[in-house]
Amino acid sequence: MHKRVVTTATYKGKARDIFLAALDFREMTEAMSGIAHYEGLSDLIAQEGETYKVDVTFYKIFKTRGYEMFIEHLDKEACVLQSREKGGAIKMWDHRLSVRQDGELVIWTDDVEIDAGLITPFAARFGAYLYQRRHKHRMALKISTQTTICVA
Repeated sequence: MHKRVVTTATYKGKARDIFLAALDFREMTEAMSGIAHYEGLSDLIAQEGETYKVDVTFYKIFKTRGYEMFIEHLDKEACVLQSREKGGAIKMWDHRLSVRQDGELVIWTDDVEIDAGLITPFAARFGAYLYQRRHKHRMALKISTQTTICVA
């Protein structure tokens, strides 16, 4: 069973600027402070075709070694990133990040399909929490999340 988590956040600004900032792993690390610590991402910018292997510690207790983030597709003009991630209990964390201009506002969408075996429901809830937390840290004007079951 897979779950799909879609989090949408609204910002003021320019879509391209917000998207380019999202490619900087330092920004993600800062947005996740207090929840997760990443070893191996310090000053990196996401690049298409690259695989990043990191150790992630959640709440200073739960550690996942060798978590893999493969950047399958990155289109800076269309402001779209597709990653395929896995590690530890996570068999699949397919993340499509897209950012688009809507007048003076920017709509950022994190669309994630998750498979973590028996703990998929927990992983999906935690994923929804993580994306909401990141957008709160980034000072989003509005955040909404929807979780659904994916049928193969």
